[in-house]
Amino acid sequence: PSTNPAFRVGTPMRVRLEKDAVDEVLYQGYLDTVDVGYDPDGDQHIMTITAFDSFKKLVNTRLSLFDTTDPEEYPDGWATPYEVVEQLADLFGTSMNAASEATAGEIPGATYENVIPNVVLYDAIKVGLALFWVDPATEEFVLIPRPITLDPTDKYTIGNNHGEDKHLCMSDIEVISDIDAVY
Repeated sequence: PSTNPAFRVGTPMRVRLEKDAVDEVLYQGYLDTVDVGYDPDGDQHIMTITAFDSFKKLVNTRLSLFDTTDPEEYPDGWATPYEVVEQLADLFGTSMNAASEATAGEIPGATYENVIPNVVLYDAIKVGLALFWVDPATEEFVLIPRPITLDPTDKYTIGNNHGEDKHLCMSDIEVISDIDAVY
């Protein structure tokens, strides 16, 4: 990393699984930190790479203007959660994933200057009773309504096994809490 100018913080990176008929992007993000070391016992160099995905980039980006008051676009004076997320996608330089669905709810029109997108995104998720994520392969935004009822016989898994039907894609989850705040 110290001699390669292309291997710097913010460099796009992708983890892809290619084996036999499988060709799937498991992770797509941006280089955050690189720690380099040496293990004298194993006589090997060790490199630890930390990266962040486009969701972190989204919620930490500052937008100069976010507006849902245009009477031509929002004639009723409000925007749907889908429209809010779609505008965020446009401002972020991506689009809505084909798997996205419209959700119920109306968010009053507002103009935000110098805003971090997590403010309006959080409102869209709450008002729309929705689930939101960034598709790892395409970096498109996905917004879907939350399941209304869960079948108690269904088994939902959290992890990185993409072969599961009821799969919530997450890995390396770390939870930290204060013992005084958790009972």
